[in-house]
Amino acid sequence: MVYGYASTDEPALDGNVIAREALDDAFAEYKKWGNIREMHQPSAVGVARSIELDEKGAYLGAYVQDDDAWSKVKEGVYKGFSIGAKVTKRDDADRAIVRGMIITEISLVDRPADPGATFDLWRSADSDSTAEAETTPDAEDNPLADLIAGALAIIAAGAIESSARLLLAGGDVVTVEDAASLAAAVANGLDLAPLRGLAPQIGDLLAQNAVRAAKEALGRLNVILPAADNAALAEAVSDAARERAAQLTGQKFTVGGELAPDPSAENAITSSTRSMIGETIQSGLAGVATGVAAATLEELIRSAFAFSPSRAKGIGVTESNRAKGSAIVQTIQVVNESGAGHFMKAWMTADSGCCAACADNAAQGPIPADQPFSSGDMAPGAHTNCRCSVLTVPASNVGRIARRSDSEFDRKIAAVISETEEMRRSVLAILERMSKPQKVDDAVERRMVEWLSEPMPAKCALNSFARRAVDNTTDAAGSTIEASIPKLSDDDLVRALNAMPESERVMCLMRAAQLNPLTRH
Repeated sequence: MVYGYASTDEPALDGNVIAREALDDAFAEYKKWGNIREMHQPSAVGVARSIELDEKGAYLGAYVQDDDAWSKVKEGVYKGFSIGAKVTKRDDADRAIVRGMIITEISLVDRPADPGATFDLWRSADSDSTAEAETTPDAEDNPLADLIAGALAIIAAGAIESSARLLLAGGDVVTVEDAASLAAAVANGLDLAPLRGLAPQIGDLLAQNAVRAAKEALGRLNVILPAADNAALAEAVSDAARERAAQLTGQKFTVGGELAPDPSAENAITSSTRSMIGETIQSGLAGVATGVAAATLEELIRSAFAFSPSRAKGIGVTESNRAKGSAIVQTIQVVNESGAGHFMKAWMTADSGCCAACADNAAQGPIPADQPFSSGDMAPGAHTNCRCSVLTVPASNVGRIARRSDSEFDRKIAAVISETEEMRRSVLAILERMSKPQKVDDAVERRMVEWLSEPMPAKCALNSFARRAVDNTTDAAGSTIEASIPKLSDDDLVRALNAMPESERVMCLMRAAQLNPLTRH
């Protein structure tokens, strides 16, 4: 998917400005087709999956099916959207203002006529990776991690200087018994201002992630909120992100909006850094007491985990993911409260090697958006380097298999399977046909595409290998008009199914069964 504004309120290169009423009417009609082309050529390369009209213009999320076109998006060859339209009415007083138009197509282009119609980001369909579309940065790049690493380097230098002064003042005699108190004196006396001073910049970065995640979530939910509600949502997720930035740096906002120290802040890197520094210096001073040179103490501080690039990166990944997950959950809650839909959330692990807490969260399946997961977290970001994500699930899709406990969930799954003989026959039929490519008729094809366009609870708790195996049976149907059930080896299928708990295996088979033409809906 690639996201960005297709039209904004900025004058185009030809001087035309599209009036808001013309934009609203034109996109209402365009949604029926959603055709995406490249460079205004007559061949389609994708389809618009989400369209959001806000105060700035029309924000588009497009799925690009053509491999060559997608490659050009990722490599930065195509930099934005361009609308192909027929003008039906112009302003009587100013002919540059378009009052009516029909959108015939929207293209991926190398230079948009509308200066504001550039891509914000792209997301690969076969992974959870997201990148800035124009720069396509390396996956290792993380501005938040870079900021933190710089501050930690300054603090490390201060720790080395303070330790050297302490040793100089104490003379040649440092006992093991003194090490703890001396280390505490150095750690408690350190100035952590370099970290606290990052709060505004960290807040801005997390807020950008949060607003972007909220926009993406609205696109996936296929919900267009009124402009006022949209602005309120953006403000809410931004405020939450900035509050987390303050908390992360050991601070809080006062009633007047000023930052102030907060010793009780949870998961603050200031307190953890001070603690790590104290332990490192204590270890080093104990070494000095037993004859280790002061130069070794300096080396120990420089190489400590507290100041390492890996720690900075872990914090950057964790906080960025936490801001994104929290924004998605806030978006679900806003949509539910607005009456535009009823959605639940589910925890999806990044791979089968996740921690036990995240695996338990995923095993819950879809739960209400305002309810915490079993770990106590509202969204992914449960621990350092957590790479899990949150899924949005229509409540109507959960239906009879919405779980409240493991045993109750398994009983409901078993009941659905046992009472539906046709479903069991469909499961057997689809498994038999998985190794035999077979064309499906138009009616089934349409049903498959419609079904695939909605988030599926059956996908929530599967590990990455299992998801790939199951998705191999559906991706072609979801991405092309020529839908077919592609070949999947028996060995891959067996390995995938055997890797799942029983309840997940049944959900997987039910998902496959819904693609079977024999299944009645």
